[in-house]
Amino acid sequence: GITVGEAKPLSDYWSALMSLRPRTVLVSFGSIAKSVLMKHSRKTTILEAFASFPDTTFIWKYENSSDAFSTLEAANVPNVVLTEWMPQLDILADRRLTLFISHGGMASCHEIAKFGVPSLLVPIFGDQSGNAGVLANTGMAELFSKFDMSSTKKLRTAIGKMLGDQSYKEEASRIRDQIASQPSSTSERLVKNVEFAARFGPSKSLRPLALQLSNIQLYGIDLILIGSAILAGLVLSLSTVFRVIRGILSSIRIKKVQKVE
Repeated sequence: GITVGEAKPLSDYWSALMSLRPRTVLVSFGSIAKSVLMKHSRKTTILEAFASFPDTTFIWKYENSSDAFSTLEAANVPNVVLTEWMPQLDILADRRLTLFISHGGMASCHEIAKFGVPSLLVPIFGDQSGNAGVLANTGMAELFSKFDMSSTKKLRTAIGKMLGDQSYKEEASRIRDQIASQPSSTSERLVKNVEFAARFGPSKSLRPLALQLSNIQLYGIDLILIGSAILAGLVLSLSTVFRVIRGILSSIRIKKVQKVE
């Protein structure tokens, strides 16, 4: 997307974090669904799942580095780094990043695709399920239900699956290379379309004919009404036929009974 900026080299601090262990996982649920606002039990569950991978560094965006969870619990898990801020774009662009755990926001999904990062996506609300589904369909990401975030076992299994399967990285790299190799960039296409519109203005030849139709024509309401009328007529006709047949049969039965008597 045109909204994705250019990544910069990581500072010494962040670069050192990326090299602490063989694998590095970035964790961020966006600026609205803040991790600090999660239920304590859910935060503990996530922490326990992360602790299950001692050879993996988890950089977790957590908006309060001085609360009890940060200082008394997370501080005792050596492979988990809580941070109130991170250069997300620059970290995603770093090839040492192994996995991204995210909420599936539109901006994050654009960054995931551009930099080719395997991702475990946990949609929380809004368009995030759709965004995450698009990436999951490519094979570079997996969907994880927010309701399963309270299960250490399920989260551990999902993370372990993605860390141990190279196909996610291969597919993510393929998507990244496709985006980078497009004949024209998003910004170039935007500029050309703006220049075209400025030069030619409103053009009748480019206006869809659907704009000239009434709502009844556009949505086929007239056809729906005609079809409904035909269907209602058929139902009424069949109902009438059945009533006539039933009346005839009933009359025959009555005559037979009378003859027997």
